[in-house]
Amino acid sequence: MDLALRCGRVFGLDIYGVDAIETADGVAVLEVNEFPNFTAVPDAAGEIADFILARADTWDVMPVGTRAHSGVFAF
Repeated sequence: MDLALRCGRVFGLDIYGVDAIETADGVAVLEVNEFPNFTAVPDAAGEIADFILARADTWDVMPVGTRAHSGVFAF
């Protein structure tokens, strides 16, 4: 578990998946997925939704329809 949490910190991710294997030298990370598949996680959709709602107040987002400086619209 500690290795998976460290992967998230290294890559600055809040929601992610880690593929790992057990080796003779310990656990080795194969891949860190920033957009993983959570089909094997019970109630994953609800857990992710709860996380996003809990964090929404802390995120700096533009109101819908406002224009960003780069010329991109936020929708």
